[in-house]
Amino acid sequence: MEILILLFLSILPVCICLGLLLRKDKTHPEPKSKLAAAFFGGILSLVFTLIFTSIFDIQPKTWGLDPLLAGVSSAFLEAAIPEELFKFICLYFIIWKSKEFDEYLDGIIYATFVGMGFASIENILYIFENGLGTAIMRAFTAIPGHFFDGVIMGYFFSLAKFDKTNRISNLWKALGFAILAHGIYDSLIEVSVGFLENDSALLTLFGFALVIVFIIFNVKLWKYGIKKINEHAIKDRALDKQT
Repeated sequence: MEILILLFLSILPVCICLGLLLRKDKTHPEPKSKLAAAFFGGILSLVFTLIFTSIFDIQPKTWGLDPLLAGVSSAFLEAAIPEELFKFICLYFIIWKSKEFDEYLDGIIYATFVGMGFASIENILYIFENGLGTAIMRAFTAIPGHFFDGVIMGYFFSLAKFDKTNRISNLWKALGFAILAHGIYDSLIEVSVGFLENDSALLTLFGFALVIVFIIFNVKLWKYGIKKINEHAIKDRALDKQT
């Protein structure tokens, strides 16, 4: 029974995030087969990330850096860069040439399904290892984090699709801004934990301050992501009225 509860708690926030997004896409809903392909692509991106980081054994914490540089290096090199890169690659090959990719909001939908495919398996692994407390914490932090990283990637991915004059720059923005958002998120966690585990009272105080910054960053990320979803939804409604 405990295993089933943990599994349910692992998947529930993923379903809630995707369900709320799909409510924005009622006019021309995406085919379930394509959504499933994107979700599975996210799972594949996790596998590719694990293989990549295992082969290259990226462990910047062993470089003798101070907690700040070590945390930021770890956040970007071990997590943000490889994870968002493989999500982007899977998104591109699954969706870019698809005839179903015909609206601005579609880029966000497919990118978030890729992100949630990744996050669902990652969440199961973390929660089964660490238990109920981790499930509750990640439901309000890591899962929305992956979701809104996907929103950012999908927003610029759609701009690249429908704005041919700025295609390359928007593709770079899709990848680069997703990496940046993910890297800042993980950096705040890594550095704050490093400071809180330090014996220095001053660094401990900085650690608590960074926890507050982390909360503020998450709120800002959510607001930014919702704004970008609404922007593309409005564009699609305007195009519908023209046709």
